[in-house]
Amino acid sequence: MMKVNVFKLWMQRMGFHGRQVMEACVAIGVDGRRTGSKIHNGQRELTETELLAMSAVTAGLKPWSPAYHDELVALREVQALIDQRVAALAATHQAKTASAKPVRLDA
Repeated sequence: MMKVNVFKLWMQRMGFHGRQVMEACVAIGVDGRRTGSKIHNGQRELTETELLAMSAVTAGLKPWSPAYHDELVALREVQALIDQRVAALAATHQAKTASAKPVRLDA
């Protein structure tokens, strides 16, 4: 089974095209054409820091600063509320699905 190149997948989902590899690399803090090429070609694994940077860029976060800290904390609290609500909705949906009677399609 072929391993998915998450950097290429991220680039595609973010709207970068193949000629924008270096632009995508710079967005996540990767310097150097050789390093960017290795990541793009799957010859080098992404670090945890680079993966976190990809999440931050995707979420539209700004670089951390003392002035931005409180806003980030508030965003984290909002995300926790959203996660709780999604989990509750999923549990409700699962319970409804489990209790539903099967429908016969051949009747």
